[in-house]
Amino acid sequence: MMMPLFLLVFAAADLPTEPGDWTGLRSESALLLEVQSGNSEAWIDYCHAGWRLRDQAVIKDCGSNAAEPARSVAKAVIETTTVKADNRWGLRIALERTFLETKFKEARRLGQSLYELEPDNIWAAEMAIHSAIRGGETAMAYALALRSKERFGSHFDGLVRKTESELRNAYGGSTAWLFLAGILILTFVIFRQGRQRWGGQGGRGRRRGRS
Repeated sequence: MMMPLFLLVFAAADLPTEPGDWTGLRSESALLLEVQSGNSEAWIDYCHAGWRLRDQAVIKDCGSNAAEPARSVAKAVIETTTVKADNRWGLRIALERTFLETKFKEARRLGQSLYELEPDNIWAAEMAIHSAIRGGETAMAYALALRSKERFGSHFDGLVRKTESELRNAYGGSTAWLFLAGILILTFVIFRQGRQRWGGQGGRGRRRGRS
């Protein structure tokens, strides 16, 4: 069933745009693929950049020639079928789709998964927070905003203020702060596990296997 247009527009209004030099990434990864045609990480970068640029030729190329898992993701994009969120490009597509479909709790979980995979990804943190806000997970949104501010600094000041205000309005009284403390502890554990699992990868760089 198609989502009503007014709901799509309403959801899209809060969809943060992922920053990046997509033209540069597309060119860089294309050059790398000329000498390493089976490099799966380079294919993910190339296809991801093409998707961000709405480059249909790149997506078609990925659907026919990419190494897995990029090929399966590209085919799902072309055929508008379900994308497997088991790689960083597919995870982004699934995250944006669920957000636009107003499945905000699922989008929040996907945003956290992407953040765990890429601990320096500010966009993933923003997506998780906005999804939690829109999904009525007020305490979780505040906890995520606090954790993001701790890691990224003043960039998240506005979201901390916004989520704190909404939390106070939604959960007045001391019981709410006990509940919030539990959420903060849970979030800390989730993010710490993510750093332990993926931190080593991040330290070695995104293209560690391309040399």
